[in-house]
Amino acid sequence: MRRIVWAAVCSVMIGLCFAGYAAPAGAAAPRAEGGTLDLSGWNFERDGTVPLAGEWMFYGGRLLPPDTDWQRVAGLPVQVPGTWNYYPEESGMKGGQGYATYRLNIRLPDGDEPFALHIPNILTAYKLWANGRELASAGRVAIEASQSRAEQTPRIVILQRGARTVELVLQVSNYEHRKGGIRQNLTVGTSQTLIAAQMKKTAITMIVLGSLLIIGFYHIGLYALRRQEGFTLYFGLLCLFVAARISVTGEAILLQWLPLGWEIGMKIDYISFALSGVAGYAYIYRLFPGEASKAFMRAALISGGALALLALSTPSIVYTKLLGGYQLYIFVVCVYSLYVMALACWRKRESAAFAMTGILAFAVTVVHDMLMYNEWLQSTELVPFGLYFSF
Repeated sequence: MRRIVWAAVCSVMIGLCFAGYAAPAGAAAPRAEGGTLDLSGWNFERDGTVPLAGEWMFYGGRLLPPDTDWQRVAGLPVQVPGTWNYYPEESGMKGGQGYATYRLNIRLPDGDEPFALHIPNILTAYKLWANGRELASAGRVAIEASQSRAEQTPRIVILQRGARTVELVLQVSNYEHRKGGIRQNLTVGTSQTLIAAQMKKTAITMIVLGSLLIIGFYHIGLYALRRQEGFTLYFGLLCLFVAARISVTGEAILLQWLPLGWEIGMKIDYISFALSGVAGYAYIYRLFPGEASKAFMRAALISGGALALLALSTPSIVYTKLLGGYQLYIFVVCVYSLYVMALACWRKRESAAFAMTGILAFAVTVVHDMLMYNEWLQSTELVPFGLYFSF
């Protein structure tokens, strides 16, 4: 019964997350073509917000100001969202490091309601203009790596009231991360709609973060009272590691509260990611010691500890390039954990079937998030919700 209640709660919260900036069902949002997005026939009140997806003009290896004579500058149409790591060679970009300029013209409908723009985390520093007026910036955009500074802060900015045509010019530089550019959609809509969606998204993040902290400390407290139930300690640690990670990704709640800096946020992200594999398997190992391998426990501990130490002791440009190794480690832990659970079910261990259901749901969300971070799908993080199923 408890698992059914949790599943219902998680389903509602996941639905709210996906509903954040999406247009209502049935409204086919226009896509940009050749650097222009025509929204003159769009009704924001009826049809909702619009992601600025499609073809933007891209000027690789150049930081162009908004007053550039664009007729004299050759650009390349590229698909946004999508980091420039996968752009063709003629884009002027090789790998994830460097600097570039994006440009998009938007034709807006008539109306008195002020329009706004939601800007996600852009890798890893940017400066944005609309019709020549600076709207927002994060970090320090630079040609030299020594002069750049990364920052991660999503925000909403108000576009110029009454403007029917908006030219967005976006300078981006990246020297700190394995990928550079626009990984998530920018979104345009009425200011009221975007602010309401942002508040909803922040509220959900806070609820999830608070829930994980409470559950985590609760289980660690249980272990302090009943040491024979060692699995409660590791489940509590798993909750805390997942909570630490979501506090510095997405809305980056922790980075908005404390001036830790982008580099510290990335270290928290990768260290908690690696240690969640250790805690996750230790939870399975203590739950079903007759089926779980002690040798694998040792290997998971050494591997996870080494990956955490790597993130702690090296700059972000080093360990972010090794994300595939981190993901492979977590994937192997998930697969072996499912094998242990299947073996426990086959041997008819007590509560094995219920635990198998929760671990399977959690593993699916882990794979989902890996696909998202590798840009194989556009979505939102689901691991925190998957963890609820295993509770």
